[in-house]
Parts: sequence; C-alpha cells; structure tokens
Amino acid sequence: MRLFEFEADSSIVSEESKKISKKKERKMYESGEDYLEAILRLQLENGFVRSVDIAHKLGVSRPSVSRAMNLLGKDGYIEFSMGNMIKLTEKGMAVARDIFGRHKLLTAFLQKITGVPEDQAEENACRVEHDIDADVVAGIQKWMADNAVEMAEQIRVPDMSEKTEK
Repeated sequence: MRLFEFEADSSIVSEESKKISKKKERKMYESGEDYLEAILRLQLENGFVRSVDIAHKLGVSRPSVSRAMNLLGKDGYIEFSMGNMIKLTEKGMAVARDIFGRHKLLTAFLQKITGVPEDQAEENACRVEHDIDADVVAGIQKWMADNAVEMAEQIRVPDMSEKTEK
C-alpha cells in the first residue's frame, strides 16, 4: 500500500498544510487522503474513531488500516488517545477538512450542474477530489457562491463540535 511518495518542497493539500512544515515532505497519495477524510467523517458522526470503524467505512481490512495508521501517525497526521482511539492532529485536521470540503463542494456542484442524483454525484466527486487543481476548486466555489446560494449549508464542512449525518 502506498500512502505517500517523497517529493521536495511539495504542497500536501492546502495552504494550511504548507504552513505546518517547509522541510521535505512526503506527498500524500489518494489512499492517505481517503483515510484522513474517513477519520474526520467518523469523528463528526460518532465523536470517536476506532480502526474497525475505518475498515468498515472504507471497505478495507483491519491490517490495512493498521499499516495506514502507523504511516499517518509517523508523519504527524494522527495520534492515538486512550483506548487506542484515533484522533486527527492539527496537521491531519487541515488536510482532512480540505479534502472533505472538496468532496462536499464537488458533490453539490455536480448535482447542481448535471441534475444527477446525490449518490451518483458523490461517487464522481470521490474520483475527482484528489486530482483537481486548487484554482479549479476556487472557480467552482465562486460559481457556487454566485449561483447556488441555497446549497451553502450542503457544502460547509462542520467543526468538530458538530455532528453530521452519514
């Protein structure tokens, strides 16, 4: 399983992530982003995250989750609390909120533009969210702000004090 590749002076995901470290970083792969997004969503839904919950949400084996958590922990994206609960660090939260925000934005945008059902829009957003350029995301955000005001709540990423539906 590859979660990262080494790359000098790379941006992990967002401007927030750049501020955290300016030294050589490992560029995160799609699978690493998927794990961080799943952790955030589970924290919002349940208030806590266990490895078994991540395995269930992503449809992967528990050993795969264990290996991924080891890598994410070593790179400072997650930490383990009492009872081996998994918690995002500040660095992990920045990346997770960024990817989840793109996911929600793209899902709403695809629904609005194409009229496809939410599940189809979400499935397509999942494939696009990892590769889309920041300027394209900014353009979509602007378009949504100008043309789809009624969807503002749908694309907002809640804070950790809020719970969201699945």
